[in-house]
Amino acid sequence: MRIILLNWSEGENDPFSYFNQQFQQQLVALGHEAYIVPLNDLLSATMHEICATVTIDLVFTWQGLGSAIGDPATGHTLWAQLGIPLVCLHGDHPCYNPANHQQSSHHLLHVYLLPTFARDANRLIQRDRPALFEALPNFFQASETRPELRGDYFVLPKNLTPLADIRRGWKARHTDATYRLLCSGAEAIEHEYCHGNLRDHHEVILDVLSAPIPELVRAGRADASIAEVVFALDRELDQVHRNVASEFVIESLPDVPIRVYGRGWEHFASRGNPYHTFTPFDRVVDGDSQFLSALGIIDIAPLNGSLHDRTLRAMRKGAGFLVSSTWRHNEPIHDEFAALFFSGDESDLRAKVHAVRLDPEGHRARVRMFTEVFDAVFTFSDFMRRIQIHGAERGFDLSL
Repeated sequence: MRIILLNWSEGENDPFSYFNQQFQQQLVALGHEAYIVPLNDLLSATMHEICATVTIDLVFTWQGLGSAIGDPATGHTLWAQLGIPLVCLHGDHPCYNPANHQQSSHHLLHVYLLPTFARDANRLIQRDRPALFEALPNFFQASETRPELRGDYFVLPKNLTPLADIRRGWKARHTDATYRLLCSGAEAIEHEYCHGNLRDHHEVILDVLSAPIPELVRAGRADASIAEVVFALDRELDQVHRNVASEFVIESLPDVPIRVYGRGWEHFASRGNPYHTFTPFDRVVDGDSQFLSALGIIDIAPLNGSLHDRTLRAMRKGAGFLVSSTWRHNEPIHDEFAALFFSGDESDLRAKVHAVRLDPEGHRARVRMFTEVFDAVFTFSDFMRRIQIHGAERGFDLSL
């Protein structure tokens, strides 16, 4: 197939440029032609010009960016005009930029990389074609050379919005009643994280709302006004989970050498803990230094049931990782590698950190074994075959 990858380069740390470069290499390795096209104000004209010259079979975009572009007079999307399926790979919850999640054309295939996100898209966004879930394989490329890993320290690569700042922001922007509701939601999320982290925090958020809203949502009977309320609450509270986890790591490991890369850590840096250093982070493409320590990274997944792209990169770099996640809990791929996963149990985290410090090479060997299993279960060729099947179900021939 001849495939285009839309690239928006203006996001913080510019992750999509790096993702598309890696994604392109995987597509080419499968025998496809793959080209990266900037997603900017000229996209419509650019796509029309390209399609007047060659046949494009498929377009990918991240987070649904560009899916809503079209002709306001006719209501037709650009992709319907061109007759090309656009596969929207969503790594964010549909509460963010709902316009990029709308099923306004059968040319749009909304593919969510987490099953709970697809669930929420289907029960909170009116659509006649369901949102899809597909597990994304590790599309990052392995390094040609493996640098020597050295240094008795962990790396925590994470931007932070301190919980105290989040609450102050709510108090300044909302009524007292809404502020109390948000604080109740934050407390529920933190409690769940520290007591197993087995429930998706968007389900925890839903429980904060009064009846019958949770029941209507879970039954798939939420109307647009209910969806708007749920999404508004989700947008405010979604950040709590990852920031709770980030602060938990630093608070739980005061005597462990950690180099933190990211913004927002000024309060913790002011403590002057000699074991913890804090450095701003740059573009994703320039971030290889985070994988060079002998102990590896401590990563924060955005959701209890997810991995993080940084974890996938560590797997390819030959680095160690510990990740805050209960991804595929009670499945062999998780339980046989439980030493790599943690949540809000301080004694458990400290024990796993101690084990890594005692035997860094053994830890990296465990990561290599996990990587082999992951790659065997989630292959890029299978992922593309399923995309072709979804396209065929919409009437598109993607068998080339």
